[in-house]
Amino acid sequence: MKFTTSLLSALSLGLSLAAPHGGHSTPANTTTTTDSVGTSDTVNILDETPGSGGSWDVIISEEDPRTLDDMLTAMNLTVQDVTNIYNNSAFKGFSASLSSHCVNQLEVLSSGWKTYQPQVEVKLHDSTDGTWGLKRVSQADKVQVASGQTIRDFDFTSYEFDGAVNTLGAGVDIYIVDTGVDITHVDFDNRATFGFSFDGTETDDVGHGTHCAGTAASTTFGLAKAANIIAVRVLSAETGNSNNILAGVDFVMQQHDQRKTAADFKGSVISMSLGTSGVSDAIDEVLKKASESGVHISVAAGNDDVDACLTSPALASQGTDILSVGAVDINDERATFSNFGACVSTYGPGVDVTSTWIKDPTLPNIVNPINTISGTSMATPHVTGLIAYHLGLNSSLATDTAAMKALIVGSSLPFQSDKNAPDPAILINNGILKQ
Repeated sequence: MKFTTSLLSALSLGLSLAAPHGGHSTPANTTTTTDSVGTSDTVNILDETPGSGGSWDVIISEEDPRTLDDMLTAMNLTVQDVTNIYNNSAFKGFSASLSSHCVNQLEVLSSGWKTYQPQVEVKLHDSTDGTWGLKRVSQADKVQVASGQTIRDFDFTSYEFDGAVNTLGAGVDIYIVDTGVDITHVDFDNRATFGFSFDGTETDDVGHGTHCAGTAASTTFGLAKAANIIAVRVLSAETGNSNNILAGVDFVMQQHDQRKTAADFKGSVISMSLGTSGVSDAIDEVLKKASESGVHISVAAGNDDVDACLTSPALASQGTDILSVGAVDINDERATFSNFGACVSTYGPGVDVTSTWIKDPTLPNIVNPINTISGTSMATPHVTGLIAYHLGLNSSLATDTAAMKALIVGSSLPFQSDKNAPDPAILINNGILKQ
């Protein structure tokens, strides 16, 4: 069936779809198909069973003259097959449950795709087990813990910065692409909103996204204490699928395109503290396109103590303006879990980081919950907040992702890493350089 504009609109709005099915009726071994620009191909029919080819993420090449409608029609897909449509100024594509026949069509039409691959599982980059991180990013030397003092006793108000506290990151939109955010948390001071949820649920069930949002922009724990926080829920609990990530980035791009001409707009920042156990070309591609379109992006390097180039979205930082973030501890040592290598742009505080957390229904008297956890997930929003901090100070950086990456990397300070080059062995700093 042909995908009309109205059908594409329905899909883009995330309307409920029926269970995926193959949508094909010809039981032959071969068939001849003609796409919308008149090319004819003979393809082998492998299997018409709905979903027999698995779930796929497809990003269309910007050099292909065909429209998204054309490509969906050439794939012989129905509305029921397609789970997500991506259609913004940076990239176009779709995610779908395919029969083996449709997987074969992907090969036939391969010249039209930028990338296509089976969907991959996405996981968080944290570990369970103060915030010394704010002090560390605003001084030259490592944080000193006094005798008898623990890391959780640390005075987290000792944070040096330029400007008034109520202007730090003001006008900057931070998109927390994560498990959601408890936007009612008092430390967000009514600056948090829910923007997107892949399943329609506007909650954070595990606290991870709320913690990251707090490090980036909460009143107490955040670097950019006046920035806007927008929740982009792409994971439920601690895992999800790559198509949810693509849908979240699609939402961010649409919002960025709407907001960038507003008088109070200072910039868009994606904070992505999640990743895959392997590489997702689709995730990497859409992040690159978003970055090229002026969206600043910080991603977690990963927690497997391996080369960060083996995982997404850390790989997307190589040769681009995306910042991939590893983790250090309070002693300025690489966290034992942190990924490393050429696909780490810089490091940030990521061990025993205290920040905002979700409410515990069994403890109703605690109205300002916090938690202390570790991971490159915790290091990443330090960079996110630092980006927003700089955007608030310098309007010329609003969509200049290259200049921002150069600033973040250039102002980072060296530390003694246990890894050799090409690991950068540098730790973020806001330029205050207090002792």
